[in-house]
Amino acid sequence: LDSAAGRSAEAGPPTLKASLRKPVSLNFRDANLKAVFEALSRSTGINFVFDREVKPDIKVTLSIANLSIDDVLGVLTVTNQLERKVLNDNTVLIYPNTAAKQKDYLELTVKTFYLANAEAKAVFTMLKTVLKTKDLYADEKLNSLTIRDTAAAIALHCGSAQRVGAAAGCASARAVRSATKSTTGAATLGVTR
Repeated sequence: LDSAAGRSAEAGPPTLKASLRKPVSLNFRDANLKAVFEALSRSTGINFVFDREVKPDIKVTLSIANLSIDDVLGVLTVTNQLERKVLNDNTVLIYPNTAAKQKDYLELTVKTFYLANAEAKAVFTMLKTVLKTKDLYADEKLNSLTIRDTAAAIALHCGSAQRVGAAAGCASARAVRSATKSTTGAATLGVTR
């Protein structure tokens, strides 16, 4: 799990090894969910980790032939109100598809924008209004803005921040520099212009 802290936001989420993505065929009638995932693990080599709130005794009826592992996991999770998250190249976390669990397992990234030709407080006010984000902080001493959100949302925010920063007086897109790091604070993941 700690390896996730070393990945950059640009690298994207982890994916399963290509060798584990072979087609799968399963046939179960009124089987326990845990038994289905154990069979899937034996046939694919994928490790499954379950959130403690996943009920292993849920009954599953499933007949699948030659589907990709992604499709099989999609069917199993959607039909049982579950969600999945790939943790590394051979491990998948299974958890209940609830708002609270989505929030618990959402990968967040922190990105800091250092402003050269605009005041952080002014840009902060504009971004707060335009982006409707809650996790935005302005540091007037460093003349910087820091945002915490998902990697996809930050990518959207980056373009908006640069456009708003330019509108607020930045001479060019280079006037807004940014640094990204994981929410664990383990390492700086990159500096972009």
